[in-house]
Amino acid sequence: MPKAEHAARLKEFDEILDLSSFWDTRVRHLSLGQRVRSDLAAALLHDPPVVFLDEPTIGMDVVVKEQVREFLRHQVEQRGRTVLLTTHDMTEVERLAERVVLVNHGRLVLDGTLDEIRRKFGSTWQVRATLADPQAEVVPPPGITLLRHNGGQVVFGPDGADAPTVHQALKAVIERYEVTDIALDEADLEDVMRAAYVHAGEV
Repeated sequence: MPKAEHAARLKEFDEILDLSSFWDTRVRHLSLGQRVRSDLAAALLHDPPVVFLDEPTIGMDVVVKEQVREFLRHQVEQRGRTVLLTTHDMTEVERLAERVVLVNHGRLVLDGTLDEIRRKFGSTWQVRATLADPQAEVVPPPGITLLRHNGGQVVFGPDGADAPTVHQALKAVIERYEVTDIALDEADLEDVMRAAYVHAGEV
């Protein structure tokens, strides 16, 4: 790779990973976060189409974690790179993963998108809304049930196996009703993954 291209790529990496702040620091004096950022830059300098990462943000503070996550998102979205990572950090999964593969004792437990996994193992979402007209008739959209209705305050939940994802439900509620406030609650991803592991042990 030409030196000019190397330099341009390093400049791009530096803009997100802030590498220049420790260019001249000896390796033994680098923090864990600085070493990981340097390793990421070195691994991607030659433009590999696929990158495998193992617990890429373990032990980092929250600021550096977000720098690394932003960098990885940029590589996927702007560079078209495929990034496969192993992690126990569910925040990492929620913020980065388009597809999740769960392995338990060497056996494939599930493979799908986060929405698919939530629907199968943790579809206990709720959409809470305040209607602009407290007297409005409330007829839930398909796949959604009305859990509570108190004046202008309504709470919706999933209705059966064909229920939409929480984000689809949120969109459906906003399109059907005029609301002044809306919020959503969904099962914690750790609880969803735990349920998937339990299910795997039962089959």
